[in-house]
Amino acid sequence: MSSDKELLQNAIEQIRTYNADERSPYSIEHFFLRLNEADQSENKELWKELRKALAESQQIKRKAPKKFFTRLYFADEGYWWWNPEEW
Repeated sequence: MSSDKELLQNAIEQIRTYNADERSPYSIEHFFLRLNEADQSENKELWKELRKALAESQQIKRKAPKKFFTRLYFADEGYWWWNPEEW
């Protein structure tokens, strides 16, 4: 099993390299669904870096990826990243 640090590093890399013209938004979903397992009290700099990468990514703001990242029921399931206003 990957460590929390590896999960975060992989998610950051996926966001930074994601191109909606080349890849389906589903190609990055599993990285973000697994982040719910990661402890937010550790690796604070990586969590900050991940939020920054999300906020800066113009590709994530496109219609298909944005639909995934803003599903309201994710908040009920404990996923912190469902709301771009919090990035």
